[in-house]
Amino acid sequence: MNKSRKRNQPSLSAYEQGIRLLSMRDHSVAELRRKLIQRKFPQDEIDEALERMIERKFLDDVRTARLWAEQELKRPGQGRTKALNRMQEHGLSREHAEAALNELWDRDLEREHARTTLTRLTASIQPHELRSRKTQASLARRLTSRGFDRDLIRELLSHLGGTESDRL
Repeated sequence: MNKSRKRNQPSLSAYEQGIRLLSMRDHSVAELRRKLIQRKFPQDEIDEALERMIERKFLDDVRTARLWAEQELKRPGQGRTKALNRMQEHGLSREHAEAALNELWDRDLEREHARTTLTRLTASIQPHELRSRKTQASLARRLTSRGFDRDLIRELLSHLGGTESDRL
């Protein structure tokens, strides 16, 4: 869009801008507030707009948390902790994010995500190297950074390099 066209456009209210942003994807209340602040809307106009959107059910953190949790499920290379952190980065409360994740994620799903990730990480490692402390520590760090639970990591790494490696 060129600058002259942008200048000639009537300016949008905080409510209209919020609706425009919500038409692209769901946002948390905090995230939408932050975006409206960045666009220099007055605080009272932002508060009024958000209240109106909440009343009309256009803005709902519980629904947004569930949608984000569903999206995070589709990321097999990450664990529950990483999903929780990403959801909080988008302004969802820990309470809403955990509730949505608890509803959708279970230990078997996270185990499958971790197994898939570990298989990918070990593909180029020689079988005899899989039991070394250095390799296991490196793999543990990489899985931890992807948000997998430490107990789950220990469980999966305990089966590496031996005859049980087929169970990965």
